Amino acid sequence: QYDQTPRKAFLDFYYPQNVTAESLMNGETVPERTFAQLPYRAYLENEKLTLAAFAQVRSFEGNLHNISIRKTLQLTGDTLEFTWHLGNLPRWETLLFGSEFNFAGLPGHCEDRYFYDSCGMHLGDLSTCLNTKTAPFLGLADDWQKLRVELNVSRITDFWTYPVETVSNSEGGFELVHQAVCVIPHWFIRSENDSEWECRMSLRITERK
Repeated sequence: QYDQTPRKAFLDFYYPQNVTAESLMNGETVPERTFAQLPYRAYLENEKLTLAAFAQVRSFEGNLHNISIRKTLQLTGDTLEFTWHLGNLPRWETLLFGSEFNFAGLPGHCEDRYFYDSCGMHLGDLSTCLNTKTAPFLGLADDWQKLRVELNVSRITDFWTYPVETVSNSEGGFELVHQAVCVIPHWFIRSENDSEWECRMSLRITERK
């Protein structure tokens, strides 16, 4: 299995129905890569980066629509602030939109590296495939490095997570090597009265003493 796009962050995709973290990890589901491959218009103002583009997107109902996207990125202290604004959305049709973030340097398959929810409950180590529902918060912990990565979203959000691994040939044969943790907040968008949709997310990385 080979990646269709670079493993970076703030990569926007549209997804088909019935997607799971497992199907994405195994390459069984391929998202619509239109926005991830587009050239964006970019400008910087008041220390805020704005990116804008247009693309044709197919809804769950099978119709093509010209959708606009405008997203912003701003660093405030120890927090990155992200905003997505979608325009020209079709009424009474559904889209599944998500943004992919890949975090390297956080090993999987370790008890002291784990996901947690807003109450601090452990959700599994960082190699876990998660399909969380209606939770606008997800945390990643590395107790050994004393790091916390926290994602707070302004809307009710579902998250997919899965490990990004490569195959290495060692003395013991082929083995999987953990490279990154993929986290994808995503939303089912169905416009009823307004052709626009907006969401904000903060990403905070802190050191726990």
